[in-house]
Amino acid sequence: MTDTRLGTCKTVREILDCSDSTLRRYRKDENLNFPKPVLQFGRPRFRLADIEAWIERQAQTSEAMEA
Repeated sequence: MTDTRLGTCKTVREILDCSDSTLRRYRKDENLNFPKPVLQFGRPRFRLADIEAWIERQAQTSEAMEA
């Protein structure tokens, strides 16, 4: 089954424990490959599965750099 849960910017900020400006910076920085939001009623919503996968990729990248 595909995870179709969507989260607001506030939800994503809470998951990442970051500020609004940090989330904006993540979204603008193409090198980070941050998940693109989908629009729901004209508002950005993020697929939470994409956010979780991005966090996992960041952790793997960090581990690889430390090795």
